[in-house]
Amino acid sequence: MPAQKGNRSKRKVANRSKLKRTTATRKRALSVKRKRKAKRAPK
Repeated sequence: MPAQKGNRSKRKVANRSKLKRTTATRKRALSVKRKRKAKRAPK
């Protein structure tokens, strides 16, 4: 039983790190898009 519990928590932690990475990449992509738009606008 304790081993199973440990496994579950480990999986949760791995999932969280993956989620964090995906959110970070998405945020970066959004900021890049915004910057590009801002650059194009002043014309």
